[in-house]
Amino acid sequence: MVLGTEGLPPREAVLQLLSAAWVSHTIRATADLGLADHLAAGPRTPGELAAATGAHAPTLARFLRTLAALGLCATEADGRVCLTLRGEVLRSDAPNSLRAYALAIHAPCAERAWDGLPEAVRTGEPAFPRAHGLSLWDYLAAHPEEEARFDAAMTGTADVRAQALPAACDLSAMGTLVDVGGG
Repeated sequence: MVLGTEGLPPREAVLQLLSAAWVSHTIRATADLGLADHLAAGPRTPGELAAATGAHAPTLARFLRTLAALGLCATEADGRVCLTLRGEVLRSDAPNSLRAYALAIHAPCAERAWDGLPEAVRTGEPAFPRAHGLSLWDYLAAHPEEEARFDAAMTGTADVRAQALPAACDLSAMGTLVDVGGG
């Protein structure tokens, strides 16, 4: 089962699934603010982080408590915040960083397309062109900043997909296998 809902009563399981988007939006905001990068050198106070990120200090302090509840950071006895191992993967310089993926997966253009999912299921037509008037690839070509974010997200998660492929398929007869990306 997904998101730790196994064993929960049906209503509680569905509530957990419904609120999952809140968690992913929280992670995207963490990446957008660069909090993991700001914590890379060591623990900092919420006030120091607010100054470094341009965030509203009281709101950021509450947000950091949420990140601690998610296991992305921890609060030390003196009130300073530090990254956890889970939070480290959101650093832009971390091996196998997920920062770019966090920024891309809930980018506004992607969110607008997801809004069209019910209509896509009804019609069989993809939601992205309906939301933007262009295919994903044409949209990205017309928006270089979003294209760079998308490409970084795909590059940053390619190693996981590359490792899963030989586990799922017998590739022993292949001499060379090439993944020709779409970006």
